[in-house]
Amino acid sequence: MAAVPELSAHGRARRRIPRPPGRPLVGDLAAYQHDPIGWMVGARVAYGDVVQLAPGIVVLFDPDATHRVLSETNVNYVVDSGRLAGARSRRERLSRLSTWKLIRRDLWHGFDSELVDAHVRRYREWMGGADLDRDAGLVDVCRDLCGRGIVDFYLGGDRGTAALVTEIRAAADQLFARSLETLDRAEARVRWWPRPHAARADSANQRLVELLGEVIRQRAAERRSAPARDALDVLLAACGGVADDGLLGTLRMALFASHGVPGVALSWLLLRLAADAGLRTRVLDELDGDPMVTGSVATDIPYTMAVIRETLRLHPPQWILSRTAVQDTEIGGYRVKAGWEVVMCPYLLHRDPGAWAEPERFDPGRWLNATPHPRHSYLPFGSGTRICPGSQLGILQMVSAVQQLFTHYELSLPQFDTVTPAFTTLLHPANVTPGWHRRPEHRSQGGPTS
Repeated sequence: MAAVPELSAHGRARRRIPRPPGRPLVGDLAAYQHDPIGWMVGARVAYGDVVQLAPGIVVLFDPDATHRVLSETNVNYVVDSGRLAGARSRRERLSRLSTWKLIRRDLWHGFDSELVDAHVRRYREWMGGADLDRDAGLVDVCRDLCGRGIVDFYLGGDRGTAALVTEIRAAADQLFARSLETLDRAEARVRWWPRPHAARADSANQRLVELLGEVIRQRAAERRSAPARDALDVLLAACGGVADDGLLGTLRMALFASHGVPGVALSWLLLRLAADAGLRTRVLDELDGDPMVTGSVATDIPYTMAVIRETLRLHPPQWILSRTAVQDTEIGGYRVKAGWEVVMCPYLLHRDPGAWAEPERFDPGRWLNATPHPRHSYLPFGSGTRICPGSQLGILQMVSAVQQLFTHYELSLPQFDTVTPAFTTLLHPANVTPGWHRRPEHRSQGGPTS
C-alpha cells in the first residue's frame, strides 16, 4: 500500500497521487481499457485506495471515500456524460440545482400505495396477454418489460392517451439506447469534435420531450379533481395543474433513467433463478401470495428481497460510477483539481473480502439476519444526493416481472457458468437469447429449464 501523503499546514496534499508508470498524456488507460477489473484489482494492491489512472483521472477504492464523493455530488462534483460535459455544462447544471432537487422530491410523491396497486393490476393485465419477442436477447426483453412498467406507472392511468403513451415508451427506450451508445463508444467530450452518437441521442431526447409536452398539455387541460390515476396526476396536482418545465423534466428523467438499470438487473435475476431449482421454487412460492400489491415489498417477501439484493451485489448494473470535480477538493489526503474525473467501482466494493464473507459465493441467506456488510460497502443504486429515486419502483418491477413471467411462460436459459459478463456502461450478460414458451395455463411445477 502507498504511504499516506504528507500534508501542508492548510491540509493540502503535497505528494502526487500514486500511479503506475504508464505513458505520457494517456497514463495507464490502454491497460485499463483492455481489462478494467484486472487493472483495478492490481492497482489497489500495488498503490492503495487512491490511484491515478491517467492525467486528470483518479480511481477510488475506499468505501467511505466513495460514499463521500457520491454524497458531495452537486456540491463538489457533478455527473458528466457523453452528451453533457465540460466546464460550461457543469456550471449550467449547478445553476439548476434547486430545481433539480425539487424534481427529485416530486418523483417520490408518486410512490403512493394505491397508485402502486393500480399500476401492478394494469401491468399484470398486460403481461397476461403479452407475446414476448422470441428473437430478442435477454437484456432487450427485460429492458422492454421494465420500460413498459415505468411508463405505465407514470402515464398509464389514462386510457384516452394510450396511443400517445405507446409512442412515449418507444421514444424513451430510443433515448436510453442512443445515450448508452454514446457512453459505450467513448466519444470525445470536446464540443467542436464530431460526436455522431451524441447527436442521435440529442435527437431522441428532443422527440421524447415533444411527446411528453403533448401528454402533459392534454392532462392539464382536463383539470381533474378526481383521485389520481397515475404518477402524472400526482405531479400535476403538486404543481397546481400547471404544465411547467419542472414537471416535464421530472417525467423525462424518470422515463429515461429508470428502465435501463432494472432491465439489466432483471436479466441477472432470471439467470440466477434459472440456475437453481430450489431457489426458484422458494421465490415463486413466496410470490404466490401476491404480497407486492400491499406496497410493502421489503417486509412481505423477505426471501425474494434477499435474492434480489444478492443478485445486485454480485451483478450491479452500474458497476462503475464517475464524478467530475467542479472545484479543487481532497480525497484520502490527496488533492483533486477542478475538472478531474473520479472513478469508483461498486462491483469491487461488493466483492471485497475485507467487507464480505465468501464474497464470490451467491448466498441470499446473508441478507436474512443482521446487516451482512460494513457501511458504504453496498451501492447498487448509488448513494447520497444522486441515489436512484426510482430504486423502489425498479425493484417492484423486477418482482412483478418475475412473478408474471413464471406464471405465463416457460423460460429456457443457458447454464449460468456459461454466461459472460460484459463490462460496458452497464454490467450485462452478453449475447443471451432466451426461449420464451407461452403456458396454456398457470405455471406448473419445475419452472424453467436451464
